[in-house]
Amino acid sequence: MRTALALILALSLSGAALAQSKAKPIPVKDLKVYVTKTGLKYHKTKTCVGMKNAKDITQVTLAAAYKRKLKICDHCRETKKPTAKKMGGHHG
Repeated sequence: MRTALALILALSLSGAALAQSKAKPIPVKDLKVYVTKTGLKYHKTKTCVGMKNAKDITQVTLAAAYKRKLKICDHCRETKKPTAKKMGGHHG
């Protein structure tokens, strides 16, 4: 019985992986970002700290932001990387 359950589980997981591998990435032209009329940057989320005082926030495609020569916001560009302290390690 365990073997049958293991086989069913393995097949279902491989099917999920196969379905996931067939998923097509979203084309850059279809990605959505947030901008303001007068801003020089675009943002990944409407709630970005860089948009704190923004007025007239509009969602546009990334291609439209590139066309306006907007750069990505510094806050949106940052990626959270684990540090030794957060991972329980120590410096030394």
